[in-house]
Amino acid sequence: SGYGSGDPSDIAYVPALDLLFIVDSEHNESPYFSSVNLFATRLDGTYVDAFSLISYTDEPTGVAYNPFNSLLYITDDDANKIFITDPNDPTVLLGQIDVGALDIKDAEDPVIDPATGHIFLLNGASRELIELSATGDLIERTVLPSESEDAEGLADDAAQDVFYISSGSTRGTIFEVDRAYNILASTDLLNDYRSPITGGKPKLKGLELAPSSDPNDGDKMSLYAVDYGYDQEPDGRLFEINLHNDWAIA
Repeated sequence: SGYGSGDPSDIAYVPALDLLFIVDSEHNESPYFSSVNLFATRLDGTYVDAFSLISYTDEPTGVAYNPFNSLLYITDDDANKIFITDPNDPTVLLGQIDVGALDIKDAEDPVIDPATGHIFLLNGASRELIELSATGDLIERTVLPSESEDAEGLADDAAQDVFYISSGSTRGTIFEVDRAYNILASTDLLNDYRSPITGGKPKLKGLELAPSSDPNDGDKMSLYAVDYGYDQEPDGRLFEINLHNDWAIA
């Protein structure tokens, strides 16, 4: 409809396609009134394609790539489900997991553990990190530190054995958390990058680890973050962060 992603809610990288997939939970509302709610871009943000998931979700709050079956897992915090689809044709629903049955009422930003295939996701309303089996059975639920109130963005750095978490209430701050859910470090560097449209600080939703967009970086990984910005304003942004800084272990 002539708009990009005004309210991006999460991001996932699909290696085989070398694409970032970005879901937008508000695109069916004002001012867009569009059925398009999934965008595909290159690592440098170059637009590639857009899709409508409206046949099964108009509220996609999170997206993850599962390397075990090459499928996308998309959360919906209205339906309280994880929808499963093929990144080659994400308009078609292939399966679903009912997380509402586990009393998860605000499912955000799923990630798939590359070692176990377990599904990690955030329950934003209760500030929990949830671990599910590959088939959706509950393994563990843990309350996160109070600093990460309204946790909405999650990335799993399995190589360093840490999570990265962003919180809507702390705007552009990102926390680095160990597997015992202790905060190891944090950065608020993105709060210096105010929106050129609204003047506001970022409101980070989704996070993802993916290869650097710089072709000279070799096999270095970057942390990608999507900025929801102001609700239903065309101010969505994509950030790429170099992890090789003092604030992060990686």
